[in-house]
This record gives sequence, C-alpha cells and structure tokens, in this order.
Amino acid sequence: MGAFSWQNHSGFADLPPEDSKRLADNKKSTAEMVSKSLREAGTLLLVFAPLYVAFEGRKATWLTLCLLIFVGIAFLYLGIQVERNRR
Repeated sequence: MGAFSWQNHSGFADLPPEDSKRLADNKKSTAEMVSKSLREAGTLLLVFAPLYVAFEGRKATWLTLCLLIFVGIAFLYLGIQVERNRR
C-alpha cells in the first residue's frame, strides 16, 4: 500500500465512471432537502395540531390552535418558495 492520498478517496473512486457520474447526479441539493423538510413539518403541524388541541388533558385555547395552524401554513409556503426559487 502506498501513501494515503485524498485524490484516491473521493467516495466514487472504486466505481466505473458511468456509475460515479450517475451517483453524483442523484445527490440532492441543500435547497431541495430544506424545502422538503419545511413542507413535511408544515404538513405534520396541520395534521396533528387539531389532534393536540382535541386530546390535550388541560384546556387548550383557540390561540394555540390558530398559532399552530398558522405556523404549519407558513412552513408549507416557505417550503414551496424555496423549491420554486431553486429551479
């Protein structure tokens, strides 16, 4: 074994050239991952906020429900905007 070289350890060094190009093309961008995470968080808030208010042991206020729904809609909107601006 020779000396360690970063050039030989790119992560795709052992793959044929066509496979390494295909894998590199399939990598997701940061903006795509952020937009997907924001959309998923927004969807979860919209689905589970009413359930939280309905099944909470203590009395939850309308303000809590409205705030959670507003944040869920904001997350969905931001996720869509990030995805739109990425393209």
